[in-house]
This record gives sequence, C-alpha cells and structure tokens, in this order.
Amino acid sequence: MSETNTTQKLRFPSSTLMTTFPSYIFFAGISFMAIRVILNNYGVEGEEWRVVFASVGLFLSSLFLIAPLWAKAYVKRKLGTQKKAE
Repeated sequence: MSETNTTQKLRFPSSTLMTTFPSYIFFAGISFMAIRVILNNYGVEGEEWRVVFASVGLFLSSLFLIAPLWAKAYVKRKLGTQKKAE
C-alpha cells in the first residue's frame, strides 16, 4: 500500500467552492428573511399562511446549507471504514 492511499484527504476543487459560495449567501439570506417573517407574523390573525410558507422555506434552505457538510462527513466516515477494513 502506498503512502498516498493512507493519507488520502477529501478535497474539493477550488472552482467548486467559488461556484457554490454565492448560492450559500443566497440561501443564508432566504433563511434570515424567513426567520424575520416568522417572528413578525407569528400570532397575527389572518397571517398564518405567511408563517407556514416561511417555515417551509426555512426548512428547505437549511437542508441546502447543511446537506453538503453532512455528505462530506458521510464520505469521510466511509473512507475511514474502508481503510480500517484493509
């Protein structure tokens, strides 16, 4: 087994980071606006639909922000398991 296989790290090209960073800012902004809508309209009669849609938007944007980190941790764990099996 070579040294490079045992010290392999999970890395993404910098071009991938540069193309996804603006989308992270966009979805973070959507999350912030959704939280603001929820706080301003919670308990206001007739505005329940705004709270529901903002909650769904917050959930979906949170998934977009968290999913890449979760996937990276999952792949890293799988690589560690494969190394232990070898």
